Amino acid sequence: MKKILKIFICLALCLGLLISNNSMIFAADSKTTDPKGATIISENLRNYSKDTGIPLSELEELQNKPGVDIDKFITDYTTATDFSDVVINSGGSGDRKMTKAQFNNLKSKSLKGNILLSADQSHYGVNHGHAGIVTTQGEKTVEALGPGVLSKECVMSGWWSEMYTAKVLYHKTCTNAQQLGVANYAYNHLRGKTYKAIPKVTESKLNCATLVWQAYKSQGITLKKVWLIGVGDTCFPKQLLQDTSLSCKLSINW
Repeated sequence: MKKILKIFICLALCLGLLISNNSMIFAADSKTTDPKGATIISENLRNYSKDTGIPLSELEELQNKPGVDIDKFITDYTTATDFSDVVINSGGSGDRKMTKAQFNNLKSKSLKGNILLSADQSHYGVNHGHAGIVTTQGEKTVEALGPGVLSKECVMSGWWSEMYTAKVLYHKTCTNAQQLGVANYAYNHLRGKTYKAIPKVTESKLNCATLVWQAYKSQGITLKKVWLIGVGDTCFPKQLLQDTSLSCKLSINW
């Protein structure tokens, strides 16, 4: 009986060691495979981040959300933001800019609460455009400028004068009181906000277009938005251009 018990214990120990070794081998295989795959994915996202200006941290956060197909997101984001199918004679990355006369015309047409829109490649490698709210007629705007910069009031004679393409948009049914309310809300409530490339329209973090969206929403006006997987309802300059409730009073090089 004792011999049988010893044999059983020995067999149990051998089986335990075999299972343990196999587990270690599987774990080792997982460690050599997963990091390599993660490196490839991260490199792809890193390149996409450089191309679009979307912070890598935002892309990785989206990639890690359950049910998010990052490839589909990239396709949908490009469709929602790219001005390449609508821009005419865009100067792109600053190789051309509007004339002094054009800029003076832009300032004269820019009333409080109007939306300034450009399709220029203002910072990054794609024509995602830029938008801002006029807060002082012909002089100042409130804008969300990009990663690492809090939204703020800007002087139009700064980098708007460096743009090549520009539009001045106004809401077709907006009253004078609402238009002033848009400008005042942008100045009083939407400065000093953290930038986020792809925020929900209702988030406290902003991109340039969601800042515009929130300023108009404060006056009971809902502008066009787009739904993106992993994000929800968001807004980019292209949606403002496509919004049929907005009309264009001035278009430069576009």
